[in-house]
Amino acid sequence: MPGEKCGLDAILARLREAKLVKTLRGPGGGYALSRPPEEISVEEVVKVLEGGLVIVPCLDETYNCSKMEACPTRKVWETVSSVIENTLGGITLADLLTGQK
Repeated sequence: MPGEKCGLDAILARLREAKLVKTLRGPGGGYALSRPPEEISVEEVVKVLEGGLVIVPCLDETYNCSKMEACPTRKVWETVSSVIENTLGGITLADLLTGQK
């Protein structure tokens, strides 16, 4: 699409809109984290870049399925989703940098 950012520019634009990075102007400028890496979880980054962590459509609040209440696998997917969110939420960018997790 004309005018649509792609690649690294698009990634940085999304991270900037989510206030995870900030723009540094002037000579030697660029981008920097807007908070210390210890305060930014991998979950935050993934949600910004992927648009969420919904692993199956029926876990999306806007999804409408007549079988949702009686679905035998929905609880399984809720559990898996919760484990993923908790795991990613417990890992920070600092952890990645130091190899702690």
